[in-house]
Amino acid sequence: MRPPASRAFRRAAYRTALFVFLCGSVGSHTPPGWPLLGALASAVPERAIAPRLSITSVYRACPSALRDGETIPRTDCGPLPGREGRARGVDAVQRRAARMRRLRLDSDALQAQGLLDLLAADSVGNSLGQSISSFDLSRRRSKRRASVLADQAAAHLLRAERTQSVKELAQALELAQEATGLEPGNPVALFNRALALDRLAVDGRAVEAWEAYLAVDSTSEWAGEARARVHALAPPHPAPAPPVSADSAGRVEAYVAAAPLEARELGWDRLLGEWAEAVL
Repeated sequence: MRPPASRAFRRAAYRTALFVFLCGSVGSHTPPGWPLLGALASAVPERAIAPRLSITSVYRACPSALRDGETIPRTDCGPLPGREGRARGVDAVQRRAARMRRLRLDSDALQAQGLLDLLAADSVGNSLGQSISSFDLSRRRSKRRASVLADQAAAHLLRAERTQSVKELAQALELAQEATGLEPGNPVALFNRALALDRLAVDGRAVEAWEAYLAVDSTSEWAGEARARVHALAPPHPAPAPPVSADSAGRVEAYVAAAPLEARELGWDRLLGEWAEAVL
C-alpha cells in the first residue's frame, strides 16, 4: 500500500500538471520554451511602437515627429490592423499569464505580462509602471535576461516620450547597454540602444550605435530605418575649397556641381564685387 502523498507534494504536482497544460494549450506553432511569448508574438506580430520588442518581427514604419526641424519616428506607431483578431489572441495570453503569475511558475509569464502592459499603455502611465515592474521581476530569474532588459528599455523609451523625461531616456540607454553586454549580437537590444542615443541627441554616439546595429542586420526593413537614421545624423561632407583665378573652367564647374550653395554665396559675396571693381 502506497503512503499518502503530502500536501506539498500534491501542490507541486498540480502546479506542474497545470504548467504543462497551459504550455500545450497555446498551440504547436509557438517556439519551444516560449509558450506565452510565442502566443503573444502570434497575436501581435507587427511593430506597435518605435523601439523593438523581443516578440515582434514584422516591420511597420512609424509616423514621423519633428525634432529641431528633423523628422524622427514617433515612439507610438498607432493602432495595428486586424484589431479584433489580435484582441482575442492577446486576451488569451493575458489570462494564461495571470494564472501562471499567481502560481509563480515561470519568468516568461512576468515578461509576457510586462509586454501586455506595455502594449496597452495609457497616457497616464499606470500600465507602463506595471510593465516595468513586471520586467524587473522577470529579469531576476529569467535565463533570457538580455531579452527582458531589451524589452524593459523599450518601456522606458515609451514612457520618456510620454513624460518628456531625459531620466527615462538615460534609464532606457542603461538597460539596453546592459543587454548588449550580455548578448552583443542581440538586434533588439542594439536597436533600442541606438534609439535611446538618438532620442538623447548624442548624434555622434547614435551614429556609431546605428552602425553597430547594421553590423548584425544589414538587409531587413529595420536595417533600412537604421540606415536612414545614420544618413540623417551623419555630418555632411565638407565643401571643397573654392577655386582661385588661376583655376581652369573645368575646376570651376566641378566646384559649382559639388557645392552649389557655397558657389552662389562666393559669387554674390566676393566675385561680383571684384568684377565690378575691375570694370570701374
